[in-house]
Amino acid sequence: MPHDKISRKTEFIIGKLRFLRENKPESPEIFKNDEILQMAILYGIHTAIEALVDMAIIIETCRSKRKNVGDYERIASLFENELINEDEYNTLRRLNGLRNAIVHTYDTLILDEIYINYESIFKDIGIITRSFCEKY
Repeated sequence: MPHDKISRKTEFIIGKLRFLRENKPESPEIFKNDEILQMAILYGIHTAIEALVDMAIIIETCRSKRKNVGDYERIASLFENELINEDEYNTLRRLNGLRNAIVHTYDTLILDEIYINYESIFKDIGIITRSFCEKY
């Protein structure tokens, strides 16, 4: 298992979570109207989740040696092989969906939903990161 890669991803995620905690918008209106803050927050969420999905890919690839498989298939494989539990599986899928929405449907994102769920997103990224670090 490439522990150094997992460690680097973890440090990266911790940095993004620190940034997100320190820069949480004060209100949904500020989040919607301050484009620079909005872009910074969305980038921070996106890249933290991206690093988390990378961790899942590293773990799954080391276990299965499969190549050219999509993110959702790798996440499912982790669950099917009991490397993550059902809550972690569902959370990781949901976070990956958010990442995809930020990247691919940026023009139709519902920013109020992201603001309302900000703490939950932050917490979920941290929980899955901690779980991966403890297990791998």
